[in-house]
Amino acid sequence: MVKNFGGPNKIYVSWGRDDQILAKECGQKGIVMPFSEFINLATLYRIQQRMKEKRIGHRAAQEAQGIEWEGRQHSAYVDAYNLAKLALTML
Repeated sequence: MVKNFGGPNKIYVSWGRDDQILAKECGQKGIVMPFSEFINLATLYRIQQRMKEKRIGHRAAQEAQGIEWEGRQHSAYVDAYNLAKLALTML
């Protein structure tokens, strides 16, 4: 995975705690975790929007920012594409 995505100095970004899922999966399969840094964009969004303990889904957050959702939700490529669009407005 690291070879395909440009080296180990990348930051893994997702909406939620997917880093924990990835770490568990890698451990079960005896694979070295491909990323050492992680950003939970949902947490960052809640901080930036001063939402305290409220939860909000990825699509709802994106639409609240006026960013159009493109494609079928929960399709890996579509979700990643849309998350990148949202991340560009936040980072």
